[in-house]
Amino acid sequence: MAGSFTCGTQYFYQSNARCHTMVVGVIEVGREIAISDLQRAWADELEHWWNTEAWNGIDIHLEALFPKVEQQRFWAQSFDALAWKCFHRRWGNQDNETWQVGFIFGCHAVSLILTHLVWKVDQNGFLALLILMAYYRT
Repeated sequence: MAGSFTCGTQYFYQSNARCHTMVVGVIEVGREIAISDLQRAWADELEHWWNTEAWNGIDIHLEALFPKVEQQRFWAQSFDALAWKCFHRRWGNQDNETWQVGFIFGCHAVSLILTHLVWKVDQNGFLALLILMAYYRT
């Protein structure tokens, strides 16, 4: 069984274990990079949703889960930061490298889907998002 990340006609599947690791990881990284109480509250909300309403094989509808452009921007940044932390060996099990490529791809794919949502609504915010993503890659 697998879960999917969906947005409109875009979607991709990940194993249940990979979905779980991605969501738990992005919550952790989101808390690290949050700069406001509102962003920390979004991390708490996602954690609560994941622990109480999600199940194995869930289709994670990104637009429904993150309805506001500010949320989409924050979670796009968080998924991108998680991918880069993994790439730079600052997150996850570094004794086993077989999982990293697929995990990094999954995080980047979600980040790109969310980034596209931001671009459709707020092109200036899109540019700011790209600058923030570059900042967190260091």
